[in-house]
Amino acid sequence: MIEILQPGLLTTIQDSGRNGYEAYGVPRSGFFDPFLAGIANRLIGNQIDAPLLEFAMIGPTVVFEESCAIAITGFDVTYKKGNQVVPQFQAFSIEKGSVLQFGGMKGWFGYIAVAGGIRGEKVLGSVSTHFSANLGKKLSKGDRLETGDPADEFYELRKEAWSFPEDAPLDLLPACHTEDFLKSELRKITEQDYVVSSQSNRMGIRLEGSRVESPILKRSVPALIGAVQVPGSGMPIILGPEGPTTGGYAQIGIISRVSWTVLAAKTPGSSLTFSWIEPEKARTDWNDRKSLFVTPDAWRRL
Repeated sequence: MIEILQPGLLTTIQDSGRNGYEAYGVPRSGFFDPFLAGIANRLIGNQIDAPLLEFAMIGPTVVFEESCAIAITGFDVTYKKGNQVVPQFQAFSIEKGSVLQFGGMKGWFGYIAVAGGIRGEKVLGSVSTHFSANLGKKLSKGDRLETGDPADEFYELRKEAWSFPEDAPLDLLPACHTEDFLKSELRKITEQDYVVSSQSNRMGIRLEGSRVESPILKRSVPALIGAVQVPGSGMPIILGPEGPTTGGYAQIGIISRVSWTVLAAKTPGSSLTFSWIEPEKARTDWNDRKSLFVTPDAWRRL
């Protein structure tokens, strides 16, 4: 059992989400960055889609009512157990009664995984919090969370096995309206920096920068996570895991799966860029990224 002493900012329970319900208007929700979340789970022997704690910019402070093992992933996330700074990307033990206190972080989203996972009520096959659908809630002071049975397999991710280029451009792939944009606008979106707006959240990452001219649509179309919509303001919006399943704004492109890790490093107020890539390159990059989970030499058993 875990008790939340300080909730931090936007701390929720997330897993891989509600897959397969988009046709009914239900967004997937789930991890903002499945890769960082998957690593946290893998470090403590959980299935990579197991429920864990996701937080944004300010992590929670928690007390553990039972001894367990946990793992933390993110960008320069600092946590202390008493006066001791705990490691990132490595499983470590927490004794009964210990307090894990947040100290700071560089990126936007981070993860705390507990051996055995976080237990919660499943709705449509997932325990993920989805605010606009009133499924789950932002965690508050005093909330107590139950954990599952640990696998008792703990690991460290070897530093030489991974690298996360925080300043890489977001890979942009064609979407359903790409060909309807003027070529000058397709170039424009890659030739300038955009700033992540303070109005961004898990529903949509709003960007500020030079205006992109978009075609006017006559009807709504399906919308996927990562689709880059361009509304009448000309300011692009990247649809997040809680974004709508349909939309009436033109979609200039869609970001690749590996780009979510780059986006997880970008706090509101920071800048980012886009770069067009071919679908085959995106598939290759994603397969390379996934291979980390099944590469034995990348993980040192503790």
